[in-house]
Amino acid sequence: MKISAKIEVSNRNHACLGSNMKKRAVYSTLSIGKVSRTGDFKILYCTKSMVSPKQYTIKNNVEKVFTKFIKEGKATIRFKCPPEDIIIAHDDGRTLMSFLTILMKVLKNEPVHTTHVLNPQDTKVPSKPKTALVVDSLKEYWFEFPRTLVSLVASNIGLDDIANKVRPLLQLRVLDLSKNIISELPEYLGNLPLSELNVSQNELNYKSNWNWMKRPCIQKTLNKLVLNQNKMIKLPPLLYKFHNLTELYLSGSHLVTVPTWLCTSFTNLRVLDLSGNEMVFLPASFQDLRNIDRLNPPSMSQSDELPFDPDSRAFPSLKSLAAKYVFPERYKLSNKSCPESLIVYLYSCINYCKCGRRSYTLDSPLAGSQLRLEAQGSWFDTFGSPCARVWILYQPCLSRTKQCGDQSV
Repeated sequence: MKISAKIEVSNRNHACLGSNMKKRAVYSTLSIGKVSRTGDFKILYCTKSMVSPKQYTIKNNVEKVFTKFIKEGKATIRFKCPPEDIIIAHDDGRTLMSFLTILMKVLKNEPVHTTHVLNPQDTKVPSKPKTALVVDSLKEYWFEFPRTLVSLVASNIGLDDIANKVRPLLQLRVLDLSKNIISELPEYLGNLPLSELNVSQNELNYKSNWNWMKRPCIQKTLNKLVLNQNKMIKLPPLLYKFHNLTELYLSGSHLVTVPTWLCTSFTNLRVLDLSGNEMVFLPASFQDLRNIDRLNPPSMSQSDELPFDPDSRAFPSLKSLAAKYVFPERYKLSNKSCPESLIVYLYSCINYCKCGRRSYTLDSPLAGSQLRLEAQGSWFDTFGSPCARVWILYQPCLSRTKQCGDQSV
Protein backbone atom coordinates (compact mmCIF):
# COMPACT_ATOMS: atom_id res chain seq x y z
CA MET A 1 0.00 0.00 0.00
CA LYS A 2 1.21 3.50 -0.81
CA ILE A 3 0.16 6.86 0.58
CA SER A 4 1.17 10.39 -0.40
CA ALA A 5 1.27 13.03 2.30
CA LYS A 6 3.32 15.78 3.93
CA ILE A 7 6.08 13.89 5.71
CA GLU A 8 8.76 15.15 8.06
CA VAL A 9 11.79 13.08 9.14
CA SER A 10 13.43 13.85 12.49
CA ASN A 11 16.66 12.24 13.73
CA ARG A 12 16.57 11.79 17.51
CA ASN A 13 20.36 11.55 17.91
CA HIS A 14 20.89 14.99 16.42
CA ALA A 15 18.25 16.38 18.75
CA CYS A 16 20.12 14.98 21.79
CA LEU A 17 23.34 16.65 20.62
CA GLY A 18 21.60 19.99 20.33
CA SER A 19 21.72 20.02 16.56
CA ASN A 20 18.53 20.79 14.72
CA MET A 21 18.54 18.24 11.92
CA LYS A 22 14.77 18.02 11.59
CA LYS A 23 13.87 18.20 7.92
CA ARG A 24 11.08 20.37 6.67
CA ALA A 25 7.85 18.55 5.86
CA VAL A 26 7.62 17.87 2.12
CA TYR A 27 5.11 16.10 -0.06
CA SER A 28 6.40 12.52 -0.18
CA THR A 29 5.31 8.90 -0.46
CA LEU A 30 5.37 6.01 2.00
CA SER A 31 4.99 2.46 0.71
CA ILE A 32 4.61 -0.70 2.75
CA GLY A 33 4.98 -4.18 1.30
CA LYS A 34 7.20 -7.20 0.84
CA VAL A 35 10.68 -7.23 -0.61
CA SER A 36 10.71 -9.70 -3.48
CA ARG A 37 14.09 -11.20 -2.57
CA THR A 38 13.55 -11.97 1.13
CA GLY A 39 9.80 -11.68 1.59
CA ASP A 40 10.23 -9.33 4.57
CA PHE A 41 7.98 -6.32 5.03
CA LYS A 42 9.60 -2.92 4.68
CA ILE A 43 8.62 0.74 4.41
CA LEU A 44 9.95 2.85 1.56
CA TYR A 45 10.20 6.62 1.95
CA CYS A 46 10.78 8.78 -1.11
CA THR A 47 10.69 12.44 -2.13
CA LYS A 48 11.04 14.01 -5.56
CA SER A 49 14.61 15.09 -4.83
CA MET A 50 15.79 11.60 -3.80
CA VAL A 51 17.54 9.43 -6.39
CA SER A 52 16.54 6.19 -4.66
CA PRO A 53 14.05 5.55 -1.86
CA LYS A 54 15.07 5.06 1.75
CA GLN A 55 14.19 1.69 3.25
CA TYR A 56 13.07 1.02 6.82
CA THR A 57 12.91 -2.50 8.22
CA ILE A 58 9.71 -3.17 10.14
CA LYS A 59 10.25 -6.39 12.07
CA ASN A 60 11.80 -5.71 15.51
CA ASN A 61 12.64 -2.18 14.38
CA VAL A 62 9.54 -0.10 15.17
CA GLU A 63 9.73 1.32 18.68
CA LYS A 64 6.29 2.95 18.77
CA VAL A 65 3.46 4.24 16.60
CA PHE A 66 1.78 7.44 17.79
CA THR A 67 -1.87 7.59 16.71
CA LYS A 68 -3.46 10.06 19.15
CA PHE A 69 -4.44 12.45 16.33
CA ILE A 70 -5.20 9.82 13.70
CA LYS A 71 -8.68 11.27 13.09
CA GLU A 72 -7.02 14.51 12.01
CA GLY A 73 -4.77 12.61 9.60
CA LYS A 74 -1.67 12.86 11.82
CA ALA A 75 0.59 10.04 13.04
CA THR A 76 4.25 9.33 13.84
CA ILE A 77 6.25 6.14 13.30
CA ARG A 78 9.33 5.83 15.54
CA PHE A 79 12.12 3.52 14.32
CA LYS A 80 14.99 2.09 16.37
CA CYS A 81 17.53 1.95 13.56
CA PRO A 82 18.06 4.51 12.23
CA PRO A 83 16.81 6.49 15.27
CA GLU A 84 14.35 8.52 13.25
CA ASP A 85 10.74 9.61 13.56
CA ILE A 86 8.56 9.76 10.46
CA ILE A 87 5.89 12.42 11.10
CA ILE A 88 2.92 12.08 8.75
CA ALA A 89 0.23 14.68 7.99
CA HIS A 90 -2.33 13.19 5.60
CA ASP A 91 -5.43 14.87 4.19
CA ASP A 92 -7.58 11.80 4.80
CA GLY A 93 -7.46 10.16 8.21
CA ARG A 94 -9.16 7.01 6.93
CA THR A 95 -6.46 6.34 4.32
CA LEU A 96 -3.76 6.83 6.93
CA MET A 97 -5.62 4.48 9.27
CA SER A 98 -5.61 1.76 6.58
CA PHE A 99 -1.87 2.19 6.12
CA LEU A 100 -1.19 1.93 9.85
CA THR A 101 -3.51 -1.09 10.16
CA ILE A 102 -1.25 -3.03 7.80
CA LEU A 103 1.79 -1.85 9.76
CA MET A 104 0.31 -3.00 13.08
CA LYS A 105 -0.56 -6.42 11.65
CA VAL A 106 3.03 -6.86 10.51
CA LEU A 107 4.33 -5.87 13.95
CA LYS A 108 2.00 -8.40 15.63
CA ASN A 109 2.89 -11.15 13.12
CA GLU A 110 -0.73 -11.34 12.05
CA PRO A 111 -1.58 -12.47 8.51
CA VAL A 112 -1.75 -9.61 6.03
CA HIS A 113 -4.09 -10.25 3.14
CA THR A 114 -1.99 -8.58 0.51
CA THR A 115 0.32 -9.77 -2.24
CA HIS A 116 1.85 -6.33 -2.74
CA VAL A 117 5.55 -6.49 -3.61
CA LEU A 118 7.63 -3.34 -3.48
CA ASN A 119 8.88 -2.26 -6.89
CA PRO A 120 10.48 0.84 -8.44
CA GLN A 121 7.08 2.32 -9.27
CA ASP A 122 6.47 2.76 -5.55
CA THR A 123 9.27 5.32 -5.47
CA LYS A 124 7.50 7.75 -7.80
CA VAL A 125 6.09 10.78 -6.02
CA PRO A 126 2.82 11.97 -7.62
CA SER A 127 2.23 15.64 -8.26
CA LYS A 128 0.86 17.61 -5.34
CA PRO A 129 -2.95 17.44 -5.31
CA LYS A 130 -4.90 20.52 -6.32
CA THR A 131 -6.21 22.49 -3.36
CA ALA A 132 -7.68 25.60 -5.03
CA LEU A 133 -9.98 25.90 -8.03
CA VAL A 134 -11.65 28.82 -9.81
CA VAL A 135 -14.64 27.90 -12.00
CA ASP A 136 -14.99 30.30 -14.94
CA SER A 137 -18.18 28.97 -16.58
CA LEU A 138 -21.30 26.99 -15.80
CA LYS A 139 -20.04 24.17 -18.01
CA GLU A 140 -16.84 23.84 -15.97
CA TYR A 141 -18.86 23.62 -12.77
CA TRP A 142 -20.31 20.26 -13.79
CA PHE A 143 -16.86 18.71 -14.24
CA GLU A 144 -15.65 16.48 -11.42
CA PHE A 145 -13.90 18.39 -8.63
CA PRO A 146 -10.70 17.07 -6.99
CA ARG A 147 -11.59 15.87 -3.51
CA THR A 148 -8.50 17.58 -2.12
CA LEU A 149 -9.92 21.07 -2.73
CA VAL A 150 -9.58 23.52 0.13
CA SER A 151 -10.82 26.58 -1.77
CA LEU A 152 -13.53 26.68 -4.46
CA VAL A 153 -14.64 29.84 -6.30
CA ALA A 154 -17.68 29.60 -8.59
CA SER A 155 -18.62 33.25 -8.91
CA ASN A 156 -20.73 34.94 -11.60
CA ILE A 157 -21.45 31.84 -13.69
CA GLY A 158 -25.26 31.91 -13.64
CA LEU A 159 -25.53 29.03 -11.17
CA ASP A 160 -28.99 28.43 -9.71
CA ASP A 161 -28.42 25.12 -7.90
CA ILE A 162 -25.16 23.75 -6.49
CA ALA A 163 -26.65 20.21 -6.45
CA ASN A 164 -24.37 17.55 -4.93
CA LYS A 165 -21.16 18.78 -6.52
CA VAL A 166 -19.73 20.09 -3.26
CA ARG A 167 -20.82 17.18 -1.04
CA PRO A 168 -17.61 15.04 -1.47
CA LEU A 169 -15.29 17.98 -0.71
CA LEU A 170 -14.75 17.15 2.94
CA GLN A 171 -11.59 19.29 3.16
CA LEU A 172 -13.20 22.45 1.78
CA ARG A 173 -12.53 25.57 3.85
CA VAL A 174 -13.42 28.45 1.51
CA LEU A 175 -16.52 28.47 -0.73
CA ASP A 176 -17.37 31.47 -2.93
CA LEU A 177 -20.73 31.28 -4.75
CA SER A 178 -21.27 35.02 -5.12
CA LYS A 179 -23.01 36.76 -8.05
CA ASN A 180 -25.25 33.82 -8.98
CA ILE A 181 -29.01 33.17 -8.84
CA ILE A 182 -29.05 30.66 -5.99
CA SER A 183 -32.24 30.66 -3.90
CA GLU A 184 -31.60 27.56 -1.74
CA LEU A 185 -28.54 26.03 -0.11
CA PRO A 186 -28.49 22.23 0.42
CA GLU A 187 -28.55 20.82 3.91
CA TYR A 188 -25.32 18.84 3.43
CA LEU A 189 -23.45 22.15 3.29
CA GLY A 190 -23.52 22.10 7.08
CA ASN A 191 -21.36 18.95 7.10
CA LEU A 192 -18.41 20.73 5.48
CA PRO A 193 -15.72 22.35 7.66
CA LEU A 194 -16.09 25.75 5.99
CA SER A 195 -14.34 28.72 7.53
CA GLU A 196 -15.49 31.19 4.85
CA LEU A 197 -18.79 31.20 2.94
CA ASN A 198 -19.63 33.88 0.38
CA VAL A 199 -23.15 33.79 -1.08
CA SER A 200 -23.52 37.50 -1.77
CA GLN A 201 -25.60 38.83 -4.69
CA ASN A 202 -27.88 35.80 -4.93
CA GLU A 203 -31.62 35.19 -4.51
CA LEU A 204 -31.57 34.09 -0.87
CA ASN A 205 -34.30 35.35 1.44
CA TYR A 206 -35.70 34.79 4.90
CA LYS A 207 -37.97 31.97 3.69
CA SER A 208 -35.16 30.01 2.03
CA ASN A 209 -34.08 26.67 3.42
CA TRP A 210 -31.61 27.43 6.22
CA ASN A 211 -31.50 23.91 7.71
CA TRP A 212 -27.80 23.63 6.85
CA MET A 213 -27.23 25.98 9.78
CA LYS A 214 -28.38 23.25 12.17
CA ARG A 215 -25.30 21.09 11.56
CA PRO A 216 -22.70 21.26 14.37
CA CYS A 217 -19.72 20.99 12.01
CA ILE A 218 -20.19 24.31 10.23
CA GLN A 219 -21.33 26.01 13.45
CA LYS A 220 -17.89 25.35 14.93
CA THR A 221 -15.74 26.18 11.89
CA LEU A 222 -17.43 29.11 10.13
CA ASN A 223 -15.63 32.41 10.80
CA LYS A 224 -16.67 34.57 7.85
CA LEU A 225 -20.16 34.79 6.34
CA VAL A 226 -21.00 37.10 3.43
CA LEU A 227 -24.72 37.66 2.71
CA ASN A 228 -24.45 41.01 0.93
CA GLN A 229 -27.19 42.07 -1.50
CA ASN A 230 -29.68 39.30 -0.87
CA LYS A 231 -33.39 39.81 -0.26
CA MET A 232 -33.17 38.89 3.39
CA ILE A 233 -35.54 41.45 5.05
CA LYS A 234 -34.64 39.75 8.35
CA LEU A 235 -32.00 37.26 9.43
CA PRO A 236 -32.75 33.54 9.89
CA PRO A 237 -33.04 32.69 13.61
CA LEU A 238 -30.66 29.72 13.27
CA LEU A 239 -27.79 32.14 12.68
CA TYR A 240 -27.54 32.70 16.44
CA LYS A 241 -25.73 29.34 16.76
CA PHE A 242 -22.61 30.56 14.97
CA HIS A 243 -20.79 31.80 18.05
CA ASN A 244 -17.37 31.62 16.34
CA LEU A 245 -18.21 34.16 13.66
CA THR A 246 -15.64 36.94 13.43
CA GLU A 247 -16.83 38.61 10.20
CA LEU A 248 -20.44 39.13 9.11
CA TYR A 249 -21.37 41.05 5.96
CA LEU A 250 -25.02 42.05 5.47
CA SER A 251 -24.69 45.04 3.14
CA GLY A 252 -27.72 45.82 0.98
CA SER A 253 -29.82 42.94 2.34
CA HIS A 254 -33.05 44.98 2.78
CA LEU A 255 -32.86 44.63 6.57
CA VAL A 256 -35.28 46.80 8.58
CA THR A 257 -33.52 46.15 11.88
CA VAL A 258 -31.13 43.65 13.41
CA PRO A 259 -32.24 41.01 15.90
CA THR A 260 -31.19 41.46 19.49
CA TRP A 261 -29.31 38.15 19.51
CA LEU A 262 -26.94 39.51 16.87
CA CYS A 263 -25.29 41.52 19.61
CA THR A 264 -25.47 38.95 22.41
CA SER A 265 -24.54 35.72 20.58
CA PHE A 266 -21.53 36.85 18.55
CA THR A 267 -19.03 37.68 21.25
CA ASN A 268 -16.12 37.06 18.86
CA LEU A 269 -17.47 39.35 16.12
CA ARG A 270 -14.84 41.80 14.87
CA VAL A 271 -16.25 42.99 11.53
CA LEU A 272 -19.92 43.85 10.92
CA ASP A 273 -21.15 45.42 7.67
CA LEU A 274 -24.72 46.79 7.76
CA SER A 275 -24.28 49.45 5.08
CA GLY A 276 -26.92 49.81 2.42
CA ASN A 277 -29.76 48.88 4.78
CA GLU A 278 -32.29 51.56 5.77
CA MET A 279 -33.32 50.74 9.31
CA VAL A 280 -36.00 52.27 11.50
CA PHE A 281 -34.41 51.52 14.87
CA LEU A 282 -31.66 49.52 16.54
CA PRO A 283 -32.06 47.37 19.66
CA ALA A 284 -30.43 48.61 22.84
CA SER A 285 -28.40 45.40 22.97
CA PHE A 286 -26.46 46.80 20.01
CA GLN A 287 -24.24 48.58 22.51
CA ASP A 288 -22.63 45.19 23.29
CA LEU A 289 -20.66 45.57 20.04
CA ARG A 290 -18.41 48.34 21.35
CA ASN A 291 -15.34 46.07 21.19
CA ILE A 292 -15.80 45.48 17.47
CA ASP A 293 -12.86 46.41 15.21
CA ARG A 294 -14.79 47.57 12.16
CA LEU A 295 -18.44 48.51 11.83
CA ASN A 296 -20.11 49.79 8.67
CA PRO A 297 -23.36 51.25 10.06
CA PRO A 298 -26.72 51.28 8.28
CA SER A 299 -28.55 54.38 7.13
CA MET A 300 -31.32 55.35 9.54
CA SER A 301 -34.86 56.25 8.54
CA GLN A 302 -35.74 59.90 9.16
CA SER A 303 -39.36 59.14 10.01
CA ASP A 304 -40.71 61.21 12.90
CA GLU A 305 -43.35 58.66 13.82
CA LEU A 306 -42.64 55.17 15.10
CA PRO A 307 -45.20 52.47 15.91
CA PHE A 308 -45.29 52.28 19.70
CA ASP A 309 -47.17 49.75 21.74
CA PRO A 310 -50.05 51.66 23.38
CA ASP A 311 -50.18 49.24 26.31
CA SER A 312 -46.53 48.93 27.25
CA ARG A 313 -47.46 48.46 30.91
CA ALA A 314 -49.40 45.24 30.28
CA PHE A 315 -48.42 42.39 32.58
CA PRO A 316 -45.93 40.06 30.83
CA SER A 317 -46.77 36.48 29.94
CA LEU A 318 -45.63 33.48 31.99
CA LYS A 319 -43.28 32.49 29.18
CA SER A 320 -41.61 35.88 29.27
CA LEU A 321 -41.26 35.76 33.06
CA ALA A 322 -39.73 32.28 32.95
CA ALA A 323 -37.28 33.36 30.25
CA LYS A 324 -35.61 35.71 32.72
CA TYR A 325 -34.47 32.76 34.82
CA VAL A 326 -33.42 30.24 32.18
CA PHE A 327 -31.36 32.43 29.90
CA PRO A 328 -27.85 31.02 29.16
CA GLU A 329 -26.27 33.24 31.82
CA ARG A 330 -27.74 30.85 34.39
CA TYR A 331 -28.22 27.62 32.44
CA LYS A 332 -26.34 26.13 29.53
CA LEU A 333 -28.97 25.58 26.86
CA SER A 334 -28.73 22.80 24.28
CA ASN A 335 -31.03 20.66 22.18
CA LYS A 336 -30.81 17.99 24.87
CA SER A 337 -32.02 20.24 27.69
CA CYS A 338 -34.84 22.14 25.97
CA PRO A 339 -36.66 22.33 22.61
CA GLU A 340 -35.09 24.15 19.70
CA SER A 341 -38.05 26.55 19.48
CA LEU A 342 -37.47 27.69 23.07
CA ILE A 343 -33.78 28.36 22.44
CA VAL A 344 -34.64 30.44 19.38
CA TYR A 345 -37.21 32.37 21.43
CA LEU A 346 -34.73 33.16 24.20
CA TYR A 347 -32.14 34.49 21.78
CA SER A 348 -34.62 36.33 19.57
CA CYS A 349 -36.45 38.26 22.29
CA ILE A 350 -33.63 39.47 24.52
CA ASN A 351 -33.07 43.21 24.78
CA TYR A 352 -32.00 45.79 27.36
CA CYS A 353 -33.92 48.14 29.59
CA LYS A 354 -32.70 51.71 30.12
CA CYS A 355 -31.61 50.72 33.61
CA GLY A 356 -29.19 48.16 32.13
CA ARG A 357 -31.13 45.00 33.00
CA ARG A 358 -31.97 42.43 30.39
CA SER A 359 -35.61 42.07 29.37
CA TYR A 360 -37.68 40.29 26.75
CA THR A 361 -39.61 41.87 23.90
CA LEU A 362 -42.32 39.30 23.18
CA ASP A 363 -44.97 40.99 25.30
CA SER A 364 -44.12 44.50 24.10
CA PRO A 365 -42.55 44.48 20.61
CA LEU A 366 -41.63 48.17 20.86
CA ALA A 367 -40.86 50.30 23.87
CA GLY A 368 -43.51 52.68 25.27
CA SER A 369 -43.87 56.26 24.06
CA GLN A 370 -42.28 57.61 27.23
CA LEU A 371 -38.94 56.34 25.87
CA ARG A 372 -39.30 58.16 22.58
CA LEU A 373 -37.29 61.26 23.51
CA GLU A 374 -34.54 59.08 24.94
CA ALA A 375 -34.34 57.30 21.61
CA GLN A 376 -33.21 60.49 19.88
CA GLY A 377 -29.63 61.55 20.20
CA SER A 378 -26.04 60.71 19.38
CA TRP A 379 -25.81 57.27 21.00
CA PHE A 380 -24.77 55.81 17.69
CA ASP A 381 -21.85 58.27 17.45
CA THR A 382 -19.99 55.86 19.73
CA PHE A 383 -19.34 53.79 16.61
CA GLY A 384 -18.26 56.70 14.46
CA SER A 385 -21.48 56.80 12.45
CA PRO A 386 -22.17 59.87 10.30
CA CYS A 387 -25.81 59.69 11.44
CA ALA A 388 -26.88 62.57 13.64
CA ARG A 389 -29.99 60.75 14.77
CA VAL A 390 -30.94 57.19 15.53
CA TRP A 391 -33.83 55.43 17.24
CA ILE A 392 -32.79 53.02 19.99
CA LEU A 393 -35.30 50.40 21.04
CA TYR A 394 -35.31 49.83 24.81
CA GLN A 395 -37.56 47.31 26.48
CA PRO A 396 -38.77 48.20 30.01
CA CYS A 397 -37.96 45.48 32.51
CA LEU A 398 -40.19 44.31 35.36
CA SER A 399 -38.72 46.76 37.89
CA ARG A 400 -40.60 49.79 36.44
CA THR A 401 -38.39 52.38 38.13
CA LYS A 402 -37.48 55.89 37.03
CA GLN A 403 -34.21 54.51 35.69
CA CYS A 404 -36.32 52.30 33.43
CA GLY A 405 -37.99 55.38 31.98
CA ASP A 406 -41.29 54.94 33.79
CA GLN A 407 -42.57 58.50 34.22
CA SER A 408 -45.41 57.45 36.54
CA VAL A 409 -43.04 56.41 39.35
